[in-house]
Amino acid sequence: MSGDVLSQAEVESLLSAMDSRETDVIADAATSRIKHRDKISPYDFKRPERVGKEQMRSLQTMHEAFGRNFGASLSAQVKGEMFTAKARHYDSALGAALNGSNLPEPIYRSLIAETNRGLPVLHRYFELRRRMLGLSDIGYWDIYPPLVKSDRTFSLAEMRQLAVQTGFPDPDLAAAVAMAESLSSMGWSQGG
Repeated sequence: MSGDVLSQAEVESLLSAMDSRETDVIADAATSRIKHRDKISPYDFKRPERVGKEQMRSLQTMHEAFGRNFGASLSAQVKGEMFTAKARHYDSALGAALNGSNLPEPIYRSLIAETNRGLPVLHRYFELRRRMLGLSDIGYWDIYPPLVKSDRTFSLAEMRQLAVQTGFPDPDLAAAVAMAESLSSMGWSQGG
């Protein structure tokens, strides 16, 4: 087991490498040694469009490993919840879990059903996006790039006018636009 765990010195070495961003080290937990490989750099969650395919594959590999470990923990948790539900005379573990928030089980199931009912539209969008980008397969990193490019820019007044003209399906759109215009006339603006 000790071969699978990093020593305190190795952990401190990794943390200092991350803090200084000078050392090119990563931990190889299988051999519990420090190897010199790729430079460690923090992941920028604010700009996912800058994540390359290889970086995304690495994240996916880590996510899958986490998923396997999480699955084992979840199985034990579900068995515990089922025992508690039976011991407290609930019809199901779901009924026991929803009782604290006073959410009726049919409403919860309806929310899940409606979400599932909308998934085909999302899948159609992803398929359309895949075709528009000319890809054979679409990955997570492919949902962020723009589909079309335009050099045209729009002023705030033009954006408001276009929003109203498109007939956006919000019944309160005219009121929202009027409020935005009044705030804008008072010196408030979205861009600061």
